[in-house]
Amino acid sequence: MQRPIVFVHCGSGEHLHLATRQAKLHNPDSPIVLLGDHSNRTLKFVDQHYCAADFFDGAARFAERYVHHSRNRVDWERFCFERWFILNEWMGKQDCESAWTFDSDVLVYSDLDEVAAELAGDALAYCTVSGHAMLVAARTGLDAFCRFCESMYEPTEQKRQRLADYAEAQLKRDGQGVSDMTALAWFRHESGLSIGDLSCPINGRFFDDNLCLSQGYDAAGRKRIRWRDGLPYATDTATGQLVGMHAIHFQGNAKKLMPAYSSRPDLVVLGSFLRRNLHSPIRRIRRKLKMIRASQAA
Repeated sequence: MQRPIVFVHCGSGEHLHLATRQAKLHNPDSPIVLLGDHSNRTLKFVDQHYCAADFFDGAARFAERYVHHSRNRVDWERFCFERWFILNEWMGKQDCESAWTFDSDVLVYSDLDEVAAELAGDALAYCTVSGHAMLVAARTGLDAFCRFCESMYEPTEQKRQRLADYAEAQLKRDGQGVSDMTALAWFRHESGLSIGDLSCPINGRFFDDNLCLSQGYDAAGRKRIRWRDGLPYATDTATGQLVGMHAIHFQGNAKKLMPAYSSRPDLVVLGSFLRRNLHSPIRRIRRKLKMIRASQAA
C-alpha cells in the first residue's frame, strides 16, 4: 500500500475540506484517507473514508483509565489521545506500515514521499511536542506511543502523582495541563526510539509549529510569509535567510486564514474566504441592530 495521508476528524468543518484539498494538490498520487463520521463522508478530495468508530477498541480501553488534568473540555482533550489509538488500529487492520497524519488545520505544500525518504531511520517524526503533523515511519513506533499513553494513566500512586504534579506546574504557568503534547514530549525523551523533529529544516524546508508563533522566524503577530513560485517561506531571524515551509499550522483562530494561504484557489476556496471574512462583520452588524431595537422598545 502506498503511504497514505490520514486525517482523523469528526465533523464537517470547512477547514477539513481545505486541508484535504491542499494535501491532494501537492501529493496527487498519495491516497487521502479520512477517519471520520457520517457528516464528512462525501468530501471531494478524500479518496478513502472510514468511520472512526469502527477502529475504537484501543481508544475505548484508554478512555476507561483516562484521568482529566486540563483546562480544556474533557471530551476534546481525551479525543486528542484517542485519535492515536484510532489511527494505530486502522493501520493495523489495513496492513499499513507507514503513513503521514495531519490535523485538519494544516496546509501541506510539499511532496511528502520525498520528505519521508529523509526520515526513513526514524520510528516517528513530529514537531517538537505537537502531533499536528506526524510521520509514522514505522507502525511499531505508533503502537509504542499508544502503549506509552496507556502507561501514563496506570492506576499506581507514582503515575497518578506524576500527572498531578505536572498538571499543577503547567497550570501555574498558565498552561493547559496534561495533554497528548505532554505524552509526545515524554515519549521523545523516554522511549529510546529514534524520533525525528519536523520543526527542523528537512531538505531546506520545515514544518510549521504554529503560524502565530515565531520559532526564530520573522513574525509580527504571526510569521511573515514570503511567497516564491506559489510556495511559502519564512525568514530566519538569525541568518536573514529565507527557509521554505513544508506545511503551515493554522491553530485556533488562525483557521480563518486558511483560504488565503491555499494553493491554486478555486471558487470553493474563494467562497470559503468570503464567508470567513464576512462572518465577523455580519455578527457585529446583527448585534448592533439588536441593541438598536432593544433601545427603541425601551
